[in-house]
Amino acid sequence: MHQRQPSHHSSGAALASVLALVAMLGLAPRAGHAQGQCPTQFQEQTSGVVADGGTVCANAVGNKCTFQLELCVNQPEASCAPQDLKTKKIRASSPTLCAGGIGKVNLKANGMSSVCGTLVGVTVKAKKHGTKARSCKIRGKAKQAKTSITLLCQPQSSPCPGATTTTTTTTLPCTCATSSFHQLSFTTSVGSGNCGTLMTSTGGLLTNLACGGLYTGGGSAGVPLPFQVPDMGSSLTGLGSCSGTSLTLTSLTSTQTGSNRNCTGVGCLFGPPLPIPNASTTPISLCVINTVSANATGSADCVTGASNLSLPLNSELFLAGDLFPNAPGIQSCPVCNQTCNAGTNTGPCNSDADCPGAGAGSCTGPNVCHGGPNNGLACTAGDSALNPSFPTTHDCPPPPTQDIGGLPIGFALSTGTKTATGQNLPGMNRVFCGFCRDINAAGTNCFEGDANTPPTAGCPRNNLCGSAGSPFNCCTGAGTGTCDQSPKPCTSSADCTDGSGTWPDCQQHNPGAFAFGTAKTITETGSAAGDLTDGAGHASTLVSIFCVPPTFNASVDNTGDLPGPGAVSLPGTAQLQ
Repeated sequence: MHQRQPSHHSSGAALASVLALVAMLGLAPRAGHAQGQCPTQFQEQTSGVVADGGTVCANAVGNKCTFQLELCVNQPEASCAPQDLKTKKIRASSPTLCAGGIGKVNLKANGMSSVCGTLVGVTVKAKKHGTKARSCKIRGKAKQAKTSITLLCQPQSSPCPGATTTTTTTTLPCTCATSSFHQLSFTTSVGSGNCGTLMTSTGGLLTNLACGGLYTGGGSAGVPLPFQVPDMGSSLTGLGSCSGTSLTLTSLTSTQTGSNRNCTGVGCLFGPPLPIPNASTTPISLCVINTVSANATGSADCVTGASNLSLPLNSELFLAGDLFPNAPGIQSCPVCNQTCNAGTNTGPCNSDADCPGAGAGSCTGPNVCHGGPNNGLACTAGDSALNPSFPTTHDCPPPPTQDIGGLPIGFALSTGTKTATGQNLPGMNRVFCGFCRDINAAGTNCFEGDANTPPTAGCPRNNLCGSAGSPFNCCTGAGTGTCDQSPKPCTSSADCTDGSGTWPDCQQHNPGAFAFGTAKTITETGSAAGDLTDGAGHASTLVSIFCVPPTFNASVDNTGDLPGPGAVSLPGTAQLQ
């Protein structure tokens, strides 16, 4: 887990964002690209953009550090001109060959669009068997726009220091009228048309990805996709430093916004409750409550409306099934609407048509919560009646007893283009989101971190250990060992060494993506808002491609084909306020 360290500009102003156990140095932008050209940048999973010449520090686990990085080109910056990179493959490099997996940090350019690749784990080994720090330079270059950063792997005995780094930055006069605005608002709306594609390795189109759709899972996913993203979800980010037309986006607390439903700091809610109905296997339909797990960071251009926002989430899962089997559709989250007073459905309704066997005027009464601990209480809908699974609202939370745990989601949103390419790894091709797994050790097929609770059994855990090395490599004695681990993302089997190689294979649940086993490339394309300086709302689309970890609920993982990739497009309205 990485943590940003303070960065000091030549003017003396400091920008700092501190997260647990890892430090990010040198976050101030600096001229690492030819004059006037939009920059090439590295982004780190939790802390966002790493400035040219900056350093990312982590403490070694064993003898190595893993950094989750992505490479981005044509990034929005004050008065810059994007380069036409056509469809060129842009790769990161390590001049001294000290960074494992650096070749997988790449992207496919899309003309003059702002494009980021997918997050990849890059490893750096500490010296002297993990007892001495090692620094490793990596580079990224797109024509004349280039960047170089340092990955610093510190031994556990030497926590990443709070040292500062000094960089030189050119600050242009702000032209964004920031005295008139103090925040950037984005509110989701109902999507139409397509915002992405799913392609084979030969460039064949498998399916288009709908705007406003959420896609999850590997090639054997058995749930109807996409899931509908709620509209009316509002997120507010603060305006930090300004240079020319480039704005730094910062998190806002609930105190600053007046609500925990539109803020962007840790613990804030992100969007209304998200229903995940499963028409194929109704009992494993889910309700998802998304909360911000790390303060938002990002950038925006007030003239082009281009933006990038890092907003890591915790997705809390509630295994609700269908709360109202007699109502049309599937209500996997409690809903906020009227009530049928006749017919076979005496539960929620959005119109008379939702009251089978009843006549006109049968859907009546005030909006109340249907389902959950607030059942029957008055509520205000948080989104529209998009289908029978809506409207939802945080006024009507899901039943706490149905909570099956939370998933960390590395949400990085962009108005540019996001692309992810499945890797061909030993034992499995077309892996978008690898996690360490036991295929070739004890052969349990379990992913690292499985708590071995019902309905799973037999996965490596300390309580199953009989003696040293038996029945799992992680056992050190009867009932003891190093088997009780957390899920571990990976990009190759070299990352999977925990428990003396108990989970040696880097895989996702099944090859491919979104019910297509032959899927090789996922692309989502956003759209910039245009000139925001008039203070009016402008149509924009934010997109993200991310990984969904295993839930360790066998029914959910098998049907949803998790762990696996995820992709989403969020049409909406952006506005400086």
